[in-house]
Amino acid sequence: MTISALMLFLTIIEGVAVFLQLLMIPSETGNSGIFGFSNTRLMILSVILLGIMVSITAFVLYGLPRFRNIRSRIRNWIQHEKPFFLLLFSLYTIFFFSVQILFLIYSPVRPWDSSNQALALRISGLLIWGVLSALQIFQFLRFNTDQEIWNKLFKSLLPPAIFLILPNMIYGFLCWILGPNSWFFRIEHFEWYFFLPLQCFLIWKTMQPVLRNQDAYPKIQTIFMFLQITLITFIVYRMTGQWVGRWNTPSKSYWQFLADAFFRGELFLTDPDTTHDLTFYNGHWFVPNPPLPAIIMMPLIKIFGLWTFNTTLFSSWIGAINTGLMYLILKKASQKGLTPKNPSSILWLTVIFAVGTNHWWLSILGQMWFISQVLTVTFCELAVLCVLSEKLPFVTGSMLGLAILARPNVFTLYPFLLGIFCFIQNEKPKIYWRRLIQWVIRSVFPIVIAGFLLLYYNLLRFNSWFDFGYVTIHGASWIISAVKEFGMFHPHFIKTNASVMLFHIPQIRITSNGINFNPGMMGYSIFFMTPPLFFIFRRIRKNWWNLGAWISIILSISLLLMYHNTGAEQVGFRYVMDFILPLFFLMAQGIGKKITIVLIILTITAILINAGSIYWWFLGRALP
Repeated sequence: MTISALMLFLTIIEGVAVFLQLLMIPSETGNSGIFGFSNTRLMILSVILLGIMVSITAFVLYGLPRFRNIRSRIRNWIQHEKPFFLLLFSLYTIFFFSVQILFLIYSPVRPWDSSNQALALRISGLLIWGVLSALQIFQFLRFNTDQEIWNKLFKSLLPPAIFLILPNMIYGFLCWILGPNSWFFRIEHFEWYFFLPLQCFLIWKTMQPVLRNQDAYPKIQTIFMFLQITLITFIVYRMTGQWVGRWNTPSKSYWQFLADAFFRGELFLTDPDTTHDLTFYNGHWFVPNPPLPAIIMMPLIKIFGLWTFNTTLFSSWIGAINTGLMYLILKKASQKGLTPKNPSSILWLTVIFAVGTNHWWLSILGQMWFISQVLTVTFCELAVLCVLSEKLPFVTGSMLGLAILARPNVFTLYPFLLGIFCFIQNEKPKIYWRRLIQWVIRSVFPIVIAGFLLLYYNLLRFNSWFDFGYVTIHGASWIISAVKEFGMFHPHFIKTNASVMLFHIPQIRITSNGINFNPGMMGYSIFFMTPPLFFIFRRIRKNWWNLGAWISIILSISLLLMYHNTGAEQVGFRYVMDFILPLFFLMAQGIGKKITIVLIILTITAILINAGSIYWWFLGRALP
């Protein structure tokens, strides 16, 4: 028997052994069906039986002389690059996910899951067969296909295969070395989080040889980068949450309960565990904030259930998506000529946004106010992406309208959107008034609708169009007294807000125990929080989008300076997220086409400041 025939024969024997092993496993009490087997086991048996039949058919076709013509046709078909790649990729996928799921079943973290034993007993054999049969058919193909095609495609699969095995080995080794009481060992669902970006990378690497020459390759590459950046950012945010103990839904999250109330046709919370930052009116507790987060959560609550829904997980995903969207926006802006074309600076700015601003801190909190801010960034980004992509003005306005349903003051972003539209449409500084007026009318319409819906929501809750519930909120006494004395917006607050927004810096002292970093509860300057923001003052241009960006920034700052609180307890100045997009466009323009040593130092500083602030917020301030 040749090596090729032996590979197919072993696949058949292994499949039969797995089939018989699964047949002999006794059924659990109350979980039997046809022939005494559960539906799950019948499905697994069917898959194994199908695999055995395919293996037997391949063995017969390969071994009997009478099927020489059929073998020749199949071999000629496989010799083409695309069919052969798809076959290799299918085998690689079977191998990859079989190894991955086996790793999850037998990971030292997974024994805490009581369902693991039953799961391992039923599917381990199938997974082991998947690993062995994939390797055996790989070997079969190696001896029965053109070596030139084999070398070309298999070499593209080999590096990903190595990257698959190494992280499994490293993780298992670290768990073994550090022991079951270590933080690393106890990370819940760590395997999934760790391998998500890796899996995305491996799939992309295996698909590149076929896709590289396709017309759609640049778009597919952009989608891949978005997914990869989103997944990596999610890992960073989720692992940060684990590091500081913000892993599950905290108190004062509220939005999931409001989403559940909406299903009952109610606008208030029923018997909330805490009433901090809620508004009491007419015998009920209301969430004063605009309702977008609860609306977004409604389908998720329906799918996952109210009590299993995790707001920190939700917030981390939204924050990660925001980072991926920032990459898409900066890339599109460079393609449209708004900012310099430099892939390195686009990635650099994406990193700054993810971990060099307090978006990092906001994304792991999972509480009411902060989820609203993170979602506001999402829809502001979508609005900017729509206008850059020259989507219908109604769509652009709808995205900003949705952002207003989370934070009403972000209407100030509209001049920036208008400036981008004018820049893209007009090569010269000449305004085509008819086109401009049409775009304004069509984009403003959904924003007006969103504003009306928000005011009507107030009417339904508090019997007043303009009562947002902030005046009677059950919150910090100093905030309530300030609102009652001066109102929501007043020049009285300019000095305090300006101090926090622009000038305040953390206390940094060198002691015998090391560096004492104390950012304080009230926040600190946006330029200390994100030092690369100084680049916004460099290379300012006289064009429409620059004008729109500065108008949006000035309008946002003007409102925030007169707001009745600075953001209360916070890391940095959290309201900077209301105008972060025009800031990043100006920063991209200031950075230009070259990553300088100054930018590198400022970026590292920003990351360290935000990481240190997060540590202090959750852990450091509790230390003696």
